[in-house]
Order: sequence, then structure tokens, then C-alpha cells
Amino acid sequence: MTPKILTPLVAGFAALAAPAVALADSDEVALMQAAQQSLAQAIAAAERETGGQAIEAEFDESRGAGYWEVTTVTDAARFQLKLDANSGAVVERSERTIDVPARPQTPLTELVSQAASSGNGKVMSIDAEHRNGSLIGYDVEIVGADGRVMDYFLNIADNSLTRDD
Repeated sequence: MTPKILTPLVAGFAALAAPAVALADSDEVALMQAAQQSLAQAIAAAERETGGQAIEAEFDESRGAGYWEVTTVTDAARFQLKLDANSGAVVERSERTIDVPARPQTPLTELVSQAASSGNGKVMSIDAEHRNGSLIGYDVEIVGADGRVMDYFLNIADNSLTRDD
């Protein structure tokens, strides 16, 4: 095929695939909004389970079931937990010995509450951003009342929440 024919074909297939991605995202958002366990509850449960401090957390789904994925760290290990979004039960746990990344000075549950309040919605994910080995802030996804997911950056230097476009 010549490039003149191939380019429109590739664009056409990409356009057909786009609605499927959007549908999966809206299903995931709907599961998150219906979850009986909040992100803050999942973080607290993960910290109790591991004895560590939460550094990242996000909602995900698998086979139509929602869960919170929370990363915690101790002085010697990093834990990845998946908690059922409705029951709060730990459904998967992994642990590995690592060089511990920088930890937030403010508990993650407080950062989640601040982001939800400033962003007028429910936090779907909060992921640490590092620069030159130092924690500089968090990428935050917030679901608004209308179900739209908006991206923000939470700067820990001044506690500001700015929209990522």
C-alpha cells in the first residue's frame, strides 16, 4: 500500500478504537463512584496492614470489579496492596526490599482530602512525582460530579493544586 492509502486507514482504525477506551474509562469511573470504601479508607487500611507510610494510591478495575491499589514504604521495604473497593479486604499483596523513596511530610490521607476539596470531586489517583530524587508533588486525577476525570498537580512546596491541561 502507498502511504496515501495507509495513513487514512491507520487514522480510521484509531478512531474506531477510541470509543472502546472511553467506554472502559467511564466504566472504571462508575465503579469508583459506587465504591463503598473511599481512597482515604483504603490508604489507612494499607498503612495498618504494612506498618508503612502510603506514598501513592489509585483506583483500578479488573473484570468488572473495582479495587484500590496503594503503595506504602517502611525503612526497608516497599509494599503494593490491592484492596477490594467495596469490602476493603486485601486481595493482593507484594513486598520488595528497596532503597526507600522520599516520603511526604504530610500524610497521604491529608493530601487526598486537600486535593478533593480544592478540585471539587473525588480523588481517583495520587501519584508521587520526583525530580532529582526529591519528592516535588503529586499528579492527581479527580472525578467531578459530572463523571469527568480532570488531571491536576499538587505542589508540596506551597500546597497548591493546579490543573494539568
